[in-house]
Amino acid sequence: MIIHGRHWNDTQEQVYWLTKGLIEKGLNVHMAIARENTTLAEKLLQEEIPCHFYEKESSANFRINLNQHFRLAKIINKFSFDIVIAHSPQSLAHYIYAKPLIRRSPKLIFVKHAHIQTHWIAKVLKFQQAHKIVVVCDYQKELLAKSNFLPQKLTTIQSGLQTDRFRPDPDRRKRTREKYGIRDDQKVFLNLSHWNTEAKGQRHLIEAFSRVKDSNALLVMAGRDTQTKGCEIAKSLDVDQRVLCLGYQKRTMQLFDMADFYVHSPLIEGIAESVIQAMLMGKVCLATLAGGIGSYLKDEINGFAVPVGNYELFTDKMEEMIALSPERYKELSDRARETGETFSFRFTVNEYYEMILQLMGG
Repeated sequence: MIIHGRHWNDTQEQVYWLTKGLIEKGLNVHMAIARENTTLAEKLLQEEIPCHFYEKESSANFRINLNQHFRLAKIINKFSFDIVIAHSPQSLAHYIYAKPLIRRSPKLIFVKHAHIQTHWIAKVLKFQQAHKIVVVCDYQKELLAKSNFLPQKLTTIQSGLQTDRFRPDPDRRKRTREKYGIRDDQKVFLNLSHWNTEAKGQRHLIEAFSRVKDSNALLVMAGRDTQTKGCEIAKSLDVDQRVLCLGYQKRTMQLFDMADFYVHSPLIEGIAESVIQAMLMGKVCLATLAGGIGSYLKDEINGFAVPVGNYELFTDKMEEMIALSPERYKELSDRARETGETFSFRFTVNEYYEMILQLMGG
């Protein structure tokens, strides 16, 4: 199992829980990751899951790196894996470049988390080599099939979560608000995303929030580089006193507890695990309908949703959320939790397990 990446994020959490689940099913699973990915490495070490570092250079962002490819081929040759799962375009590229050095080629599964337009050359040279291409929602599969993106290889396996972990804690909410100096009467909107405004739309989110009239409303943003880039934009819009940018946070459960609402503003997305996590925590959510978000977030039913790019409406929805009565908030919160519970990870693991057995001829 391979993953490319140096920072803990939703995708890597998915891979971690998938790895644990497949091991519990009796499969022998190893992981190959970047040396800088210390959070994932620590979790694997605690669980005694075999972990190999094939990305060691500071140039890990470059897909062509002979040292990395030699190391990856050496790992695969040593353990003679039957299946390799690539969880990002980068990891897929690393495997393909290493493939000429691999003595016995394993079956290849590529997991496409986000719906990003793929050039036909990449389709022929890279994705064609996968035996299965997993997408995280039917919406994504339909779009790819319509564009003739290797429809015979596509299969949908819904992303899953360890749903039991997500339980509200009133005491933790109180402690976290005190920690950040947030008053009880303030309405807190939370966003958890590493800074990537071209995909996640954080600039648009801050701009939409800047138009919210309630001076007691607060936007909290956490994720890599939000403490610099988010603060710069908030200051330029003269809302820096109402936007709290925390940077990367290892523990996010306390942030969910602290918040009243969760907001997510992507232009490009897969399934958006952070929205599902927020729903499990009983938060009323607002998101743009990018990727597969619309498959579970229904406007005015279990939260709020707007078309991708309509940030004027996004502002209106935030105003509407602030004005919710306690009864209406509870109604939406209860429905959000019910929706979140349908994303139990045991279903995800079972579907991967069956697919792997099928590819192995079992």
